Amino acid sequence: MRDRSEVSADLCLRRWSSQDAQAVSDAFADPEMRRQSGEPVTSMDAARRWLAAQADQWASGAAFAFAVVDGTGTVSGNAAVSAVNQRHNSG
Repeated sequence: MRDRSEVSADLCLRRWSSQDAQAVSDAFADPEMRRQSGEPVTSMDAARRWLAAQADQWASGAAFAFAVVDGTGTVSGNAAVSAVNQRHNSG
């Protein structure tokens, strides 16, 4: 799986990094977002754990999560491929 994909001059999908903890924390401040996580992300430590979980899934090939960033590098979302089936090359 590629670590980065330039969608356009103003949009890029890239692997989440530990430097994105504040963006993750900010996103999960929304109660609807908080509901969508297995562990509530209510602190910077929890945001770091969320990022570590994404890295673990990537390393194992189980799922691939990408930060959606604009041309300035500001995170605006998450795109993920989960339930990856290596045999059928699908997710």
